[in-house]
Amino acid sequence: MGGSVPGGNGIMAKRIDAPHDLPLLLEVRCVNQVAHEDPCAHIQCIGGVRDGVTWKLTQSEAMQAIDRSDPRFYAQLASHSVAIVIDVNESGRRYLKCSTDWSDPAGLLRAHFDWAG
Repeated sequence: MGGSVPGGNGIMAKRIDAPHDLPLLLEVRCVNQVAHEDPCAHIQCIGGVRDGVTWKLTQSEAMQAIDRSDPRFYAQLASHSVAIVIDVNESGRRYLKCSTDWSDPAGLLRAHFDWAG
């Protein structure tokens, strides 16, 4: 579960892996992707840093947290804050995407983050 990891400034930070330990508003600063023919299945994990604490959740864990209304996730795209939401594709697969994306997570997948978790 949790442990200590080096923070961006060289300070050891607590790592949060459990969705129930998350604050209410989290900025997504990295998206780990996997190769898949379905663009909706490309997102493996999302993560970020808040108050010196790194966090990383699988797409499934993040969707469960959103379903429970635990945290709200957002990403900085250009100069705008954009909500991360759940959508469902034609085959019934649930996936994460930016609220500004149309039918796939293109914005979230193409975002250029300044941190890699």
